[in-house]
Amino acid sequence: MYIEAKPINHITDIQISPNYQTKCISAKVKIYSTQNEKAQIFLSAEARNTKNKHNVKKQTYPITLHKGINNIELSYYLGKDALSWSEFDPTLYRLTTTLSTRTEQDTSITNFGLREFKTNKNQFTINGIKTFLRGKHDTIKCTKKSIYHKLQLEIYPTKCIESRVSRLQ
Repeated sequence: MYIEAKPINHITDIQISPNYQTKCISAKVKIYSTQNEKAQIFLSAEARNTKNKHNVKKQTYPITLHKGINNIELSYYLGKDALSWSEFDPTLYRLTTTLSTRTEQDTSITNFGLREFKTNKNQFTINGIKTFLRGKHDTIKCTKKSIYHKLQLEIYPTKCIESRVSRLQ
């Protein structure tokens, strides 16, 4: 737990949705404001954790804040040279979002990867490349026979197994 001093008008949340095809992101910015006023949001991004450097041009968005919670949706173009995320080259972007009013500024940093996760028939793809998900896949249909077999694997005496199977049904 920690305490953080925030400006009166501040960013409370940012949700990023990348679009691999258009090389854009949709940034949903939630801002708390104590009054109605004009403000600006500045977005800038840079690729990190990669040897290929890519700094995205800073963009300014004029907005009008209303008293209370403001939900702002912005589209930010990463450029034709945007770097995509993959399991072999997991490039992440650091998005810096700055809210600027007449009297104060608030900055928030969010990380994201430019990727598209889809299905192609019975295969998963990331950015159009077939992907195999790895990990434990432990499914047993819950039938009397499978429960009996599972309990046998746990080395229960036969009488005990039969009583547990009948209680489970």
